[in-house]
Parts: sequence; structure tokens; C-alpha cells
Amino acid sequence: MENTQAALLVSLIRGARDHTLDIVNGVPDTHHFKQLAPGKATPLWLLGHLTRTVDKLLLEWTLQTDPIMSEKTGILFAPEHAGGIAPTTDPDDYPSWEALMAAYVEATESTMTGLLQLNDSDLEKPVPGNMPDAYRVRFPNIGSVCKLLIAHDGYHRGQMGMIAKLDCS
Repeated sequence: MENTQAALLVSLIRGARDHTLDIVNGVPDTHHFKQLAPGKATPLWLLGHLTRTVDKLLLEWTLQTDPIMSEKTGILFAPEHAGGIAPTTDPDDYPSWEALMAAYVEATESTMTGLLQLNDSDLEKPVPGNMPDAYRVRFPNIGSVCKLLIAHDGYHRGQMGMIAKLDCS
């Protein structure tokens, strides 16, 4: 099976995941719910959102496996334009930081395992799952979903890192 491109994408996803976990591990407990403005993302919401993205786009729609998060939990971390609700600073609204870290690791590990089963030619195929048409325009094939995941992780990792360094005294 020829999967050198898939293997490269998995290597990049692993690197992104590892860098994200470095940032996640550096977020002080006092900053898990730090919000720059009402309704804006907190580090905990961002961690859940990264997990939700891998879960929905890659595990459910691309690899057609069972998602890690329940739909009820996942919707907490979906952006408003995708039917989610605005982030809050109430810990009772969310799973714990530790549970989200574990779900993020599980989702990315399952994704990497699944992607290694693909041939390089599979990366050019349309996403097979029940992806809404609006997403299909942005993600014409499996490879494009993988590439977005890598960039998406970096974007939100930067937000988390910035919030983690704020003086909240």
C-alpha cells in the first residue's frame, strides 16, 4: 500500500498535536476560563473545540468511525455558525480540563491510526461521510480536511498560548 503522503500528513498531525499538548500543559489552572471578552473563547473551550473539529471532520465524516464526544458535548465546542453556543466562563457548563485533554489525545490518536490505513489516492477522494454541503465547498477531498486540521490546530494553539501568558491578577 502506497501511503507516503498519508504518512506525512500523520507526522504533521502528530507534531501539531504534540505542540498543542505542550501549550495545554502550560495553561495555568487560573486561566482555563480566562475570556478576553464576553462570548469569546477560553482555553478550555479552545481545547474542546480542537477535539470537536478532529472528532467531527476527521473521525465521523472522513473516516466514518464513531466520534469520541457525544453530540450534546460536541455542540458546546462548535462555533456559533455551526450551531454551537457562545463560550461561557462557567465550569459547570463543560467537561473537566483533564477529560478534554484525554478526549483530544484519543481523537487525534484514532485519526492518525485511521489515516495510515488510507492510500495516497484516497486523499484525493471526496469526504465519504454525511458532511453538509457548505463544508464540502471548503473541503473538496480528504487531504484538504487533513491540511486544515494542521493549520486549525496551530491557530487555536496560538490563542491558548497567548491567553495562558496574560496576567490575570
